[in-house]
Amino acid sequence: MAACPPARFSRFVAGLRFEQLLEFDEGDVGLGGGIQIREPANLNPTSDDIILRFGGTSSPDMQWPEEELETDRYARIKFLLAQLNKKPDKHRTGADSATSGGFTDS
Repeated sequence: MAACPPARFSRFVAGLRFEQLLEFDEGDVGLGGGIQIREPANLNPTSDDIILRFGGTSSPDMQWPEEELETDRYARIKFLLAQLNKKPDKHRTGADSATSGGFTDS
């Protein structure tokens, strides 16, 4: 810092525009105080959205919705699969359908 004059450093910091809000996506304005870098969407693929969005008011009096845990989601999927297995299938006939899926060897 001793080699850089204060006026020049101030211009440098002002040029970074840290007070400007950064845009995450079109119309999704985020925080200020950073430098935005654009990158291809397929560079770091993610399977889950890590930004949780909740509609409604941002009043401190309103309760935040409960988060759905991963274990709850897996339990729900297991329950739905069990329900599917319980339903009778109109297309299944005879004992061979349980083992071969209704297909016959030819």
